[in-house]
Amino acid sequence: MTNCTAIQQKMEELEALKQRLAAAAAEATKSGKTEEVRRLKEEFSGKMEILKETIEKEKLERFEQKVLAYMEKLLEDGVNRNVVASNLTGLDSKEAWEIRDRFIKNGAGTLDIVLGLAGCDSERAWKMRGECREAFGQSRLYGVAFVGLAGIDSDEAWKLRDELRKDDRFVDETAISLRGLESERAWRMRDGISGAGLNPEAESLHDANSLMGCDSERAWKKREDILALIKTKRLDGSGVAERALAKSLSGMDSERAWEMRDDLMKQGAPKWSVVEGLAGCDSERAWEMRMELFNASKGDDVLRNLALQSLVGLDSKRAWEMREMIRAEAERSDNDRKIKLLGSVAGSLVGGGTGFFRQLMKSKTK
Repeated sequence: MTNCTAIQQKMEELEALKQRLAAAAAEATKSGKTEEVRRLKEEFSGKMEILKETIEKEKLERFEQKVLAYMEKLLEDGVNRNVVASNLTGLDSKEAWEIRDRFIKNGAGTLDIVLGLAGCDSERAWKMRGECREAFGQSRLYGVAFVGLAGIDSDEAWKLRDELRKDDRFVDETAISLRGLESERAWRMRDGISGAGLNPEAESLHDANSLMGCDSERAWKKREDILALIKTKRLDGSGVAERALAKSLSGMDSERAWEMRDDLMKQGAPKWSVVEGLAGCDSERAWEMRMELFNASKGDDVLRNLALQSLVGLDSKRAWEMREMIRAEAERSDNDRKIKLLGSVAGSLVGGGTGFFRQLMKSKTK
C-alpha cells in the first residue's frame, strides 16, 4: 500500500468514526449515558495521531526524493561531490546510499561521507563510521567526524560519545553530538560538560551547541541561563555564545523562540546570526527576516550563504524558488564563485554535518 493510499484510507476511517461520534453524542444527550461518547473520543484521538504520523512520514519521504533529485542536478552543474556527500544529512535510503557509493568509488573523502551521516542509524552508516575510525584513529579529525552522531540515541552512538567524552580535545564535538536528544542519558552528559569547571564562555558555548532540536522546559532553562549571562555582560563579548544560542533555535517558530531572538538582537547580536537560526522556520515572520538579509547580501556571498542555510528542511515554494535563483546566479558567475554558490545551495537542503533536517521539520509551534 502506498503512503497516499494509506492516508486516504485513514481519512475515510476518521470520517466514519466522526459520524459515529456525532450520533453517539446526540444519543447521550437524550439518555444521559456518556460512556460510549468517551470511548469514541479516545478512539478518534488515537486514529488522528496515527494519521498525523502517516502524513509526516509521507512529507519526509517526498522531501527526501526531491532533495536527492536536486543534488543530482547540482552535480551536473559542477558542484564538488565532497560538498554533496557532507550534505546528505539524515538521508539513509537506498537511493541516498547509491549516491554515496558512487562518490566512494570516485574517491570522495571518508570524512565528508561521515559528516553527512548525522541522524543515520543504519548498519551501512555504522560500517562507514567504523572505516572513518580506522582511517583517522584518535586524531583531531576523528572527533570532527563524530558530530554526525547528532540525533542518534542508540547504544552504539552512546558507546562512541562516552569514548569521545574521555578526551578533552573532543568536548566541542561531544556537545554538538547531543543535538536533538532529550533522554536522561543525554542530559547527564550535557550537564556533565557544563559542570566540568569550564569558563563561562566555554560553558555557554557548549550548552548552546548541544540544544538544537530540543524544545523541553529543561532546554529552555539552559537557553535562558545563557541569555542572562549575555544580558549581564558576564561573557567576553566575542559574540560566539550569542551566535550559538541563536542557532539553537533552529526549527522553532514559536512566540517563545521569537522573543529570545528579539532579546538577542537587543543585546547586539547581528541579524545574520539570528537568520542562521531560522532553519526549519517557514512562517511569514521568518521569511521577512530571511529576505531582509538576502536582499542586503548582494555582493556579499558570505551573508548570502547564511541566508541560504536558513532554508534547511524547508519544502515550500518560496524555499525552492530561492535555491533556483542562486543556482541560476551561479551559472552566470566565474568558475570559482559558481562552485561556492552551488555548494551553498547544496547546504540549504537538509543541512551539512549537524543539521538533521527531520528534527527541524518535526518541530512544533507552541
